[in-house]
Amino acid sequence: MWSHAFYLVHKPVFMLIDEQLAKRHIDATLPLTIVLVTAAGSLVGGGCIA
Repeated sequence: MWSHAFYLVHKPVFMLIDEQLAKRHIDATLPLTIVLVTAAGSLVGGGCIA
């Protein structure tokens, strides 16, 4: 359940910032990028998932 919730949160975020990451030559498929974007989204906008 938690993993699905994180997927639902980070997937739209990646879709929104994908172009910006590409402009900065950041690979959105790298595990570190995924972890950082997911963590940033959790801290900023979705810190509490019920």
